[in-house]
Amino acid sequence: MGGRLFLSSTGPTLRSALLLCLPMTWVLLVPLGPVGQELAGPGASTWFALAHGVALVFLGLLAERRVVGLARWGGLLVAAVGLLSVGLSGRPALLTLVLGGVAAALPVATAAWELGRLDRGRRAWAIALGAALANLPLLVLDATTPGFVLRVAGGLAGLLVVGQGVLVRPGPLPLAWPGWRPLVAVGACYLAGGLTYAALLPAIGGGGVGVVPYLVLLPLAAVLAGVGQAGPAVRTGLLLLGLALVGWVVGRGAAGVVAAAAVGCWALLDVGWWTRLGEERGWGRAYPLGLGVMVLAIGLGVPLTTVSEALAPTTGGPLVAMLGLLGAALLVPSDPASLVVREEQSVAEGAAAEPLEQPSQDAAQEGDTPARTEQETMVPAGSHTAARAGVLGGAVGDDPAGSATRDMPMLPADLRQRLVVQYRLSRREAEVLELALQGLANKEIADRLGVRIGTVRTHLERAYRKLGVAGRVEAAWRLFSGEAKE
Repeated sequence: MGGRLFLSSTGPTLRSALLLCLPMTWVLLVPLGPVGQELAGPGASTWFALAHGVALVFLGLLAERRVVGLARWGGLLVAAVGLLSVGLSGRPALLTLVLGGVAAALPVATAAWELGRLDRGRRAWAIALGAALANLPLLVLDATTPGFVLRVAGGLAGLLVVGQGVLVRPGPLPLAWPGWRPLVAVGACYLAGGLTYAALLPAIGGGGVGVVPYLVLLPLAAVLAGVGQAGPAVRTGLLLLGLALVGWVVGRGAAGVVAAAAVGCWALLDVGWWTRLGEERGWGRAYPLGLGVMVLAIGLGVPLTTVSEALAPTTGGPLVAMLGLLGAALLVPSDPASLVVREEQSVAEGAAAEPLEQPSQDAAQEGDTPARTEQETMVPAGSHTAARAGVLGGAVGDDPAGSATRDMPMLPADLRQRLVVQYRLSRREAEVLELALQGLANKEIADRLGVRIGTVRTHLERAYRKLGVAGRVEAAWRLFSGEAKE
């Protein structure tokens, strides 16, 4: 029994980490790593980043169910490109890697969508674990590794991406448009990142021991972004990176140590931003758009280093990077409340704004109260406010279509089983969601099940994410509008 509970709690985290690790291993090792330098020279990473970023942005703009369904097999394209590229050199290899940048957008977005279906705590740990696994090959493979070994490793990394299509479990996605501020902040942050990489990585060799600080700080990043909030984790990374850049400019004698510390700080930024994008209401679209902006900023930051270093040798890159970090720190938005808390706040605001019914003057004089409507008499005690909000008497206020669900039929007998089998909810998550759809408020569900209200919120948050919805009104529409059977 204990083993089953352990697998049910850690299984989604481990699977999502593996789904992230597979494409990112190829990306970090081949086009952005030593294999790409062996095949096409040092400029390959910039061209790959630009192609990859543009492809991710287009994927976010064009995201729809058909595109999402095909994305799981993007690993086949990456494998084909990967095998072709390791047999080429020079410009043909560069062109192939650019095509690989376009193809890799599909498995990277697929991994991000799986992360979005996790609650914030699990998501942060899955990101940290996936990043650690993806960076491990760089401990033993660098620019000094024989070319034949690098080519073989690159080909194997491309083949492994095919496994993502088998492991992924596609589901519905929320495709609302994200706000502009997170995207601009991501761009500013990773523009400074491109400058940092280009300016500091030569001091630590770009691989091997230089990866160690990044790996060491990943658990701390997961704790800050998962247990705390993603926004403060990003700000902490920006602060530490800024201090490291100051040390780089001032203490040139310890350049290698300072550069390693600066690169390690990016663990906080990577885990923080990947976690934060999943907090957007429309994370299905926010992930490819945000990651696309992120990669484009890195790709543009690397050539800007050459320009800044020409204007101010040795200090130009770090100084421009610090300006970018300052701008990013000012733009980093606070974390939004969880989906369930936002839902509760919306209901509370709706209840406060709803005018109370005043008895007539005659009734007041006679001491009578107005007769209750037929709809109100059918609502369970304690659920009157929830009933006015929308779903089967339930507590929802964030969907303008909520009022249309008042005439929804009783829940089907097989609903809980469908939630478990079709949407991969745990039995407890399905039970809590079923009670919510029956009209019980979160406090009532907690009392009925004998658990804390925070536990109910956690189960509902996970259920909403697996259904790709932002609340129980949207959950009801998804389950009862016929969409679940498509």
